[in-house]
Amino acid sequence: MGIKGEHLAPRLCEFIAGRFNSGNAVSPNKSLFYSGMIDSLGIAEIASFLTKERGKVLEPTTIVENDLDTVELLVNWVCRD
Repeated sequence: MGIKGEHLAPRLCEFIAGRFNSGNAVSPNKSLFYSGMIDSLGIAEIASFLTKERGKVLEPTTIVENDLDTVELLVNWVCRD
């Protein structure tokens, strides 16, 4: 099933901080898309990261359609059964 949910949020925050936020920390409930930190290419990269880490396919369109705009929302979505 991949990495457990409680470990996924910190790893995703770290990934986003390093890739999109110049290494600055990202909190789990900070807006990612509406704040302008992440663009459509970033959404695809996050979906790929989560799919790899969790072992469950997450399409970029799912992120957009379900308004998953924070790390917390993304992790909750990908970890639900």
